[in-house]
Amino acid sequence: MTSSTMMKTISPLPLMAWIGGGGDLIGFSQTFYMWNPITGEQLTMKDKHMHACGLYFNPIRKDYELLYYTTFGKYCNYSAYCLRTKIRRDVGRFSYPPSRNRPPVIVKGTLYWMIDRRHYYWLNSGFRPPFSDSIMSFNIETEEFGTLEPGGRKYSTTEPRGEYSNGMLSIGQLHLSEIDGELCLCDFNSTLNQLLLSIFNHATRCWSTRTIIILPEYDIRYMFDGANTFSAEVIQIKNNELLLVSETNEKTFAL
Repeated sequence: MTSSTMMKTISPLPLMAWIGGGGDLIGFSQTFYMWNPITGEQLTMKDKHMHACGLYFNPIRKDYELLYYTTFGKYCNYSAYCLRTKIRRDVGRFSYPPSRNRPPVIVKGTLYWMIDRRHYYWLNSGFRPPFSDSIMSFNIETEEFGTLEPGGRKYSTTEPRGEYSNGMLSIGQLHLSEIDGELCLCDFNSTLNQLLLSIFNHATRCWSTRTIIILPEYDIRYMFDGANTFSAEVIQIKNNELLLVSETNEKTFAL
């Protein structure tokens, strides 16, 4: 990796990591920060070609790894950087870039993201990805990439003259979480004032509706103002309670 600065080797958990410095803007420098609040150890990496997208523990190599990608043509070349050995290795090429609006959800040894539709559009000269490939996955042990079709409502991703449809705007509201050790899809329905939670069954490869939560009117006004697709999001699901944060407040719902 070019122009990277290693300050110290990071010890085991807990770790705190974040991205700054225009990391979501194509062609701008991205800085990746990591900090162990107990030992005070730090790591700073800066590279304008690097798009950091996941931090995880690799049980085979017994090391924490940073997953990132660089672009070549319309493809994304993925690499893993081992924090202990300071060795970078290629893990494969894939057609889709992951969304970095939220950290990946790690379930059963696999990282999951919504794909970055805007970055894909830019890489593919105005072509948009199909709805069936809206969720991207990376298996830590096999280092294989894949895609999933979201459960619940279906959205149209095609519109004449390259315009955005209401369905495409709604896809931007979809995001992932974890509930009871399973992958969970969070889908806000502004028309019905509902939050639909769907659970992915890894054995059958199918989605099922876990619960539907009726949301207050005042939360809905701010969820769908169009200015920020993540103006409201599910932050945590734990002990049968869901924490929802919007621009105006945070609220806990019983599941």
